[in-house]
Amino acid sequence: MKNIIITGASGNLGEVVVAAFKSADYFLNLVIRQAYEDTERIRAWQADLTDAKSVAKLVEDITHADPQIDAVIHLVGGYAPGKLDHTGLSELDQMIDINFKSAFILFQEILPFLKKQGEGKFICIGAQAAGMPNLARNNVAYAFSKQLLYQLVEIINAAGYAEKISAHILLPTTLDTDLNRKHMPNADFSQWTTLSEISETLKKIVDGQELRSILSFK
Repeated sequence: MKNIIITGASGNLGEVVVAAFKSADYFLNLVIRQAYEDTERIRAWQADLTDAKSVAKLVEDITHADPQIDAVIHLVGGYAPGKLDHTGLSELDQMIDINFKSAFILFQEILPFLKKQGEGKFICIGAQAAGMPNLARNNVAYAFSKQLLYQLVEIINAAGYAEKISAHILLPTTLDTDLNRKHMPNADFSQWTTLSEISETLKKIVDGQELRSILSFK
């Protein structure tokens, strides 16, 4: 049974991902905001993922309870619109904190454990639009933060910590959620990435059926 950490487990994407992994043979460590009842194959944790001390305590507790961590699926993230001339430092800091710093801290804290066991996958969610200036110009802080996340994945893989330690980033189009459909009712939903596509891809990465580090969707 593979042992997985999933952050952002209570979000729109997180709920679908958790449901997909619950239906198969995995043990899940869910980093989640609200109270959650532990089961035989699920354990819930709470932490401030933008705070290094909080994340260090989280990783210490999880790795003390579990001798093996096969994958970390980092789903924590946020979105904010705003063109360059309307993006203040506070908005930039907020997006970098939640989209990049949370991943940076979490990987730094879990890395010694992964190096000790000699394997493990770190998976996060980017955005195709962040690399498209014509689209990124409308959400500058968000795009910057997701580009940093992309570079983090590239650097992790270039570092060569161990042959079986890898980082992966999924680059969806607009996620097909009820909220996004409400905000963009005239959009072509057929071009959006479904949450089930994300969850199935995550399972393939965890199970070793998908080896690419950068995965773009339609």
